[in-house]
Amino acid sequence: MTKKQINWLVQNVLDAMKNETKWRKTWESTEARNFKSWRKYSWINQILLKSAAGKYGYQDSVWLTANQSNELWLKFQKWIKRIPVVYYWKTTIEIEDNNGEELEEEKWFSKVYKVANIKHFKWRVKTQRKENLENKVVKTNSKNISVLEQYLRREKIDKISWKPSYLVKKDIIRIPNKNKFNSLKNYEKVLTHECVHSTGNKDRLDRDLSGTFGSESYWIEELIAEFWSCILNWAGKNGFNYISNRAKLIEKEQLEDKLIYTIRKAQKAIDYLEVG
Repeated sequence: MTKKQINWLVQNVLDAMKNETKWRKTWESTEARNFKSWRKYSWINQILLKSAAGKYGYQDSVWLTANQSNELWLKFQKWIKRIPVVYYWKTTIEIEDNNGEELEEEKWFSKVYKVANIKHFKWRVKTQRKENLENKVVKTNSKNISVLEQYLRREKIDKISWKPSYLVKKDIIRIPNKNKFNSLKNYEKVLTHECVHSTGNKDRLDRDLSGTFGSESYWIEELIAEFWSCILNWAGKNGFNYISNRAKLIEKEQLEDKLIYTIRKAQKAIDYLEVG
C-alpha cells in the first residue's frame, strides 16, 4: 500500500473506533461477508464496512463489487455508495542473493477495491443463485462458539472455573462456569477475550504478554482482544467504550504506528484462532 492509502486506512479506523455508538448498533448483525464467495472480510475491512453500515443505515453486512454483481446477474446502480476495502494476498517471487543465486521469497501485496452493500442490488432475472440470506446469517452465527471450543481442543488449553483471566506460564484459561453468567452470550464474550490472549503465548504467536496495567504493551494486547470480541458481535458496552477511549489516546499521543502494529497482530490472532 502507498503511504497515502495507509494514512487513509488509519484515519478511517480511528473514526470508526471513536464512534462506538454506531458500532454497538450495527455490530449486533453478523460478520461482514462477500455475497459471492460468502467469505468473511479481514479484520480491518470488518471495521470499515460495519462502520459504513452504521453511517448509512444498512441492516445486512453483505457486500460485493460491481464486477461480481454482473457475474451474478445483479443490477448495479452507479450512484450508490461504494466503500473502499483492502485486499491482501501473499505470493512467492524469485530474487537473487549477493552471490547471484536465485532464491524464492514470500511477499505480501495489497490492493484497494470498492464494494457496495447488497441493499442496493436487484436480481435481473430469476436464478437459482438467489438464496435466502436470513438462513445464511443464522447458520453463520451458530458457528462462532464452536470455533472457540475447537481451538481449545486443538491447542490443548485447559479451562478452570475462576475469575476470568489467562495464565500465561501455565497456559490455562480461567473462566466461571456457564451457569454463573446471566446469558450464554456473556459467557461466549468472556471466553473469546481470553482465547485471543492465549494466541499470544510464546509457543503460538509470541506476543508481549508481560505488560502491567496501564503500560503500552498491556493496552495493545487488550485492544487486540476487544476488537476480536466486537467482530464476533459479543463485545459489551465496556468493550466498545474501551475501543473508543483507545482511539482518542492514539490520536492525542500521535500513536498511529501503534495502531498499524495492533491491526497486524489482531489479524494474525484471528487467523490463528480459526485455523491454527
